[in-house]
Amino acid sequence: MDKAARKRLVAFHEAGHAVLGLGAGLHPTEVVIKECSCGEPRCGWTGHTDYEERGREVPRDHDALQAMLMVCAAGRGAMEVEAGTREVDAGDSADQEAAFGLSVNLVPHLGPDATAEAFATAPRRAVEALRDPQVWRLVEKLAAALEVGDRLDRSDLRRLTDGHPGVEAAKAAVRRAMPAAPAMRRAA
Repeated sequence: MDKAARKRLVAFHEAGHAVLGLGAGLHPTEVVIKECSCGEPRCGWTGHTDYEERGREVPRDHDALQAMLMVCAAGRGAMEVEAGTREVDAGDSADQEAAFGLSVNLVPHLGPDATAEAFATAPRRAVEALRDPQVWRLVEKLAAALEVGDRLDRSDLRRLTDGHPGVEAAKAAVRRAMPAAPAMRRAA
């Protein structure tokens, strides 16, 4: 994959995180893509999305867990939707590590079976949410802005998302993609 194509997919990856983050009630503060200096030929571009809520206590309820796992999976999901295939070279190990860490921390609260199910189904549910036409239009809008400028700060994100129907559609899509909550376990 050439550098321009890789940059485009990374822009979609980060836009996917930002849009489903909005749908999950998070507030992105910065979305960045940059040329990778790792020296690995397949890499080319990398990125990150930061949220105001970063650093908060790990969510302990079923819906918050499901939403956060979907946000972790949204980057790869957006690449998959844009590329039209599951066979994308995602480079999303940090996202997988974050989702796994979140899942491990929640086993005492949800139980191992419900947590494993949430982790396993998050990618499919993220793609389902991203395929909503209004959600996808917002992902495309953010990705296009990232391709041009490499960075969206809080004011850029507000300008691009305020009043956009994709924000409300993302909230609805995240809610629709939530499986029924199992009976909650009490922490010991």
